[in-house]
Amino acid sequence: MKLKAVISSVLLLAALLFWLLDYDSVIGRGQNPNPGAVGSKETPAWLDRFEGDTAVLYLGDEQEKLDLPAAYLPEGAKAGAALRIAISLETRETEGLRSRVRELQQRLKKWGR
Repeated sequence: MKLKAVISSVLLLAALLFWLLDYDSVIGRGQNPNPGAVGSKETPAWLDRFEGDTAVLYLGDEQEKLDLPAAYLPEGAKAGAALRIAISLETRETEGLRSRVRELQQRLKKWGR
């Protein structure tokens, strides 16, 4: 019975902290939930127009132009929409790719002998 009371108290305290500190500041707004991602960066974007199957975006304060296949946009995105672009560095994926490339290089060396 004591354990149940302690767990309830901890949950109540956590809920209170989320409310007091603002949920986004507690969990970290915009952070990638992927544990393999070491760093991430977000930038605001503006969807200017579509040119066929390509979306023309302008990124950040500098308004750098980016052409992106429209298939990568969220459903319902229309010209004039405000977007947020997030990019994360996937270290686990990167290491896996490097390992695979090394393995293929070794196979090619053996094959070339």
